[in-house]
Order: sequence, then C-alpha cells, then structure tokens
Amino acid sequence: MNIYLRKIGWLFAVITLLLVSFCPVQAEKPSLRQRLYSDGEVKTSIISEKPQYQAVEFEKYRYGDERLPGLLNDLNKATGEKSTLTGMYHPALGDNGADTLVRGFEYYEGADLNSYMFWNGSDDDGANWTTCCYLDLRGGMYPSIDYWGEGTQFYGTFVPPLDFQNGAAFMLMEIPDPMDAYTWSVGWASYAGQGWHSMKMNEIACDNSLESWHWGYQSMVLSRTYPGYNLYDAPHIMYLVGPSTAMISYHTTLDSCKTTSADIDPVGMRAYSVYDRYDSDDDQFQLFVRQDIYGVWDSGTVALEKNFTDPDQHIIYPVVAAYDNHIVIAAATYNDSLPDNKDIVCWFANDGDLNSLTNMSVIAATASPENFPEISHVNDSTFVCTFVSNNHLFASYSVNGGADWSSPERVSGSNQIVVDEYRTADIGDGGLKVLFEYQIAGSDDVYLDMKRLDLLDSDGDGVFFFDDNCPNVANSGQDDVDGDGFGDLCDNCPYNANANQSDVDGDMIGDLCDNCPTDANSDQADYDSDGVGDACDECTDNDGDGFGDPGFAANTCTIDNCPGTPNPLQEDGDADGVGDICDNCPGAANSDQVDFDGDGAGDSCDDCTDIDGDGYGNPGFPQNICAADNCPSVYNTDQADGDLDGVGDACEFICGDVNGEGNINILDVTFLISYLYKGGSAPIPPEAGDINEDGNTNILDVTYLINYLYKGGPAPACP
Repeated sequence: MNIYLRKIGWLFAVITLLLVSFCPVQAEKPSLRQRLYSDGEVKTSIISEKPQYQAVEFEKYRYGDERLPGLLNDLNKATGEKSTLTGMYHPALGDNGADTLVRGFEYYEGADLNSYMFWNGSDDDGANWTTCCYLDLRGGMYPSIDYWGEGTQFYGTFVPPLDFQNGAAFMLMEIPDPMDAYTWSVGWASYAGQGWHSMKMNEIACDNSLESWHWGYQSMVLSRTYPGYNLYDAPHIMYLVGPSTAMISYHTTLDSCKTTSADIDPVGMRAYSVYDRYDSDDDQFQLFVRQDIYGVWDSGTVALEKNFTDPDQHIIYPVVAAYDNHIVIAAATYNDSLPDNKDIVCWFANDGDLNSLTNMSVIAATASPENFPEISHVNDSTFVCTFVSNNHLFASYSVNGGADWSSPERVSGSNQIVVDEYRTADIGDGGLKVLFEYQIAGSDDVYLDMKRLDLLDSDGDGVFFFDDNCPNVANSGQDDVDGDGFGDLCDNCPYNANANQSDVDGDMIGDLCDNCPTDANSDQADYDSDGVGDACDECTDNDGDGFGDPGFAANTCTIDNCPGTPNPLQEDGDADGVGDICDNCPGAANSDQVDFDGDGAGDSCDDCTDIDGDGYGNPGFPQNICAADNCPSVYNTDQADGDLDGVGDACEFICGDVNGEGNINILDVTFLISYLYKGGSAPIPPEAGDINEDGNTNILDVTYLINYLYKGGPAPACP
C-alpha cells in the first residue's frame, strides 16, 4: 500500500495561526480553590506483574514517489484568511524553540465524516505555514508530534483507521525538515496478524540521547483478541530495538483504558506513560502509571495504580511531563454526585521515582467545570498546564515541579468558543505555545489558533503570564507583601504566605488565614473575638465564662443564662432560665424579662410600673402597690381632675386633635402625616392619634380623619 502526500493549496491556502496580539480581557475564571484534595484520600497499588514484550518489523515508506513532484510544486506558504474547511480537530504542535514548528490535525470537509490527517510546517514561528501535506489514508485520528531535540527533526504519530491493519498499525511520521516535504517519510509496525486491533489512543515522546534511529517511544491504548490473551483497550508502549525492529510491551492483566499521555525525562533517562483505567470491580476510573528506563526497556519497569478511596471519585484524562527527575501528572477528577463539575489535580515527585509519587496539589477546583488538561515542561522546575472551562482555554504554571500552581489565566480570546473535548489543545515543546480548537458564535466550523503563553497578558497590566503574580487582576506593581508568589490584589491570604492558595471551603479566604477553614464564611464574623469564626466556633462566648451565647448555630456548649455578663456558676434562683446576675426579677420567674417602664425592675416584681415617672402606677400591672395614674402616659404629679371623670386634666384631649390646638381640621391631617412619614412631633397626647381605635397610629388613622372631615364619615373614637 502506498501512503503519499498531496498538496491542497486550493483547499488550505488560507489557514493562519495567530500569535498573541489581543486586547486585554478580564478573565472569567476565579482563582480560588474550592476543594482541597489530599493524597490521604488516594490509595496507591503497585503492579507486580512484569510486562510482556513482542517484536515486529517496522515498514517504512519515503516520499520519493514519482507522483509527488507534480503535486507538491514549490510548497507555497499559507497566508491570509481562515480556512474554508468544515473542521480542524485534535491539534498537535511541535516546537524546536528556534522558530520552526510542525502541526498535525484531523480535518473534515463538508458532510464527509472521514477525516484527513494533515501536517504542515513553519519556519517563522507560526506566522506562515506550508500548504502541504495530508496523508492519503482516510479516517486517522488524534495526531501527536514531538521534537527530537536536534536541528529541525520531528516525529509524529496518530491513531490509524480500523480498516488499515485492523487499527493495529503503529504509525510513525519522520519530518527532518518541516519546510521540505520531500524529506518526510511515514512508516508503521503492524501487529494485526497477532490478534491486536482497534487502537483507541496514541501519543509519541521523543529524545535524541541514544542512537540516531532511536527516536523515542509511543504509548497507546490497544485491544487484542487471541486465544487465551483477550485484552480490551489495554495500555501498551512501542519502541524500537533496532533501526527497523519494533517492540511492544504490555501487561496481560490490565485493560479498560480511555486515554494516554507520554513523556521522556532527558536528564533522568526515564520514560513515563499514564492512562485512565476503568476498574469494573470498583466501578471507578483510576490512574495507571508506568515508568521505564529509557533505552533499557526490558529492565526496571515500575507500574502502579492510584485511585480515590471514595469509589464515586474518578480520575480521567491524565497527562504527564517530566524533566530532571521532576514527574508532574495532571488529571481531571469528578464525583458521581456532581459528574459535570470536574477539577484539575496534580501528582508530583522530584526524584524521578514513581514510588515517591505521593504528593498531590490542586491546579484548578472551582464551582465551574475544569476539564481536558494538557501539560508541558518549560524550563528547570517550571511546568505549564492548560485546561478548558466554560468553553475557554486557561493556563496555569508551577515553578516548583507541581507543588504549587498560579491562578489560571484565560488564553482564548473573548470571541472564541473553545471546543469542549479531549485533545482540544496541545502545548508545544518548551511550553511556550499552545494550539487549540475553537468556534465562533453562529458557525459550526472549527478552526485552529495558536497563542504564545510567554506573551500572554489577559489583564493588560504589562506583565506577562510566567511573571505575573496576579494574571487576572491588573497589578503592574506586582506587590506581594507575604512573598508567596501571589500578588496582594489576588492573594486569598495577602499577609500570610500560602503558595498553594488552598481554600477548602471556597469562601475566597485562604485556609491559612481563614478563621473557619472548612466552613464558608467570607465575612469572617467572630462575635467573641477568640480567633475562631462564628460559623465554626463550638462555643461563641462573648463574656468568657465558658457558656455559649444563644443564636449561634455552631455552638455545642451549654447556653449561657447571662450572655453578656460573666457568671461561671450560672445561678438562677427562680429557675426562669435567666441567671440571677442579669435577671431583672431574680426572685420571680419571668423568662420574658418584660420591663414596661424601663426602670430595671421587671414587671413581674416591680411594685410601681410607672411609664411617665410621676410616682403613680400605670393600670393593668398586678404587682403595683402605688396609686393608679389618672394620666398614665403624661407626667402629672398633682393628678388634677377638674371634672372628676377619672381622667386627669393633663391628658384630657379631643380625639383627632393631634396638634393640640383644640380643633379638628386639615392641620391635624398634615401633622399626623408629618409624624408618620417625616419624623415630625408625636400627637399630643399619643392617644389622640389612634383615631380609629385599633390600638395603632398609622395611615388608616389619616384616612379615617379625612373621611370624617370631608366625606361625612364617623367621628374620631380614640381609646
């Protein structure tokens, strides 16, 4: 079979990828961590089974076919408008760090669901791309590309269609010069004859430390149907043991994987492969990790599984990056109770050993869904991770090998709708560029865009992504009082160093300075000022006597019978629930503590309840022993009563004459309105205002008075 290149200048001459040059946009993603995951919730199981190996010859085809010159012509570069293709999916990006790039992607034209696998190159850092070329092998998916580490040499792969070698061909693209397709070649190693079939996922990782033919390895998900050896969606790796001999390695007891990711540590000389594996016994997606010695593949393999102890908590879409013994694995996680609310977590180690992969951090965990992570090494111990949230692409970075992560910053433009799917984005080698799928509102077409992360400045403060300590809040001064790497304007504990910004309860107050770290209380209310917030204080006790103030739901201590007065003995002689030291009737039970005249003695024990203070008691209080007041609310010590009607002269009044002028007229209406709504003087006496005799003075009395004055209504009838 011949697989060859075709130029599609008529179809693809106008694809352009954009470098970062856009207006500042406020990121929509909050930086707070809503959920703190800990490795204490995760179980690690060592896989003791040694992997199996099987070799096959690698078949290679070069692009020297006589049919090619007439098709390729001069490899014109593409400039100008976007492509008219229906869709470009699952992009892969290779970057040599010196302006030379390679990208691969699936593209679909019109209603045709059979994809083309397209590759092209750029020698000006993505400003222009060649119009060539696609493989004449329809139906391939999920391209992967990696820089070999020298010159302009790249290698790529993709998942082959099922109708080619039963989907069991390990494809290899060799691209020595991305600008000259005549140097390209494609080959494959087929395991179809030995029962393998139906590759689901594949990723390539490259390194130039070994022989020139030893380009790296591939990690894939593959099935096998063979007597006594049935495997479905099993994790495999494939590598070369000679210039043309390929070897696969797999475990005979592990299968049911969805996706994979692979990377080589060029310093530690180890290869790492990760997979999300479904465990049917636990009904749970788990993380499977494999570590191999690069170039010594049949010795020193370590494999383990990680899973949350809660079987409803899953791990999916893991990705791995490694450098100088730093291992950083990012993955999405979710719980069956909230399957759409995925978070991005990280496992990391700094000694290159999977057995040390016991540390866990959070990259993004908010009330919004975060999904489909990608990860790349940048330099030294700096790594970058991208993920999708609410149809936007975000990026976060770690400068300490995955232990802590920056606040996520939005990468995609405000008018770009990032496609929410696996491998919607890929970070190029070196971690400085990301290629991603997006749509525009009102269109079903899917396009590609490339952004430079090192020039990203979404908050417009002039400080770029890898240097900005508040990527989503403009702070050109970069003030950071506590020196934790998070600027004061976005630090959830600005005066306490907390580089991981952990916020378990999601109240935007960091755990380190939160007076209730596990109970949301953004107001940080602390009524008794004991340093423990009311939301979680088991004994809010303002007077410090060891008994809690009432009205605080978190209290578990006994309620204080004198909340504002210390009384550690809680004496209560009359057993009314009010302590003696604050009881206004310590010898008479009165839990309501009513004191009508406000003299400090409760009505239950006051021998003269006297609201106007003239020495005569208000009627209706059985404890009174003083004479009854003939004007209960008007001070009149002489108790004069000229007409002997039992009502003192001081409080004789005309009902409705609220201004006390001796007449009822419109002035009383305005007086009453002023009192009710403008803070005016009260009726003289107060009883004169209860014109309809309902026990209150309100707007109904105003209407009653107007009705009487102007509509022949009934006369005022005060109490």
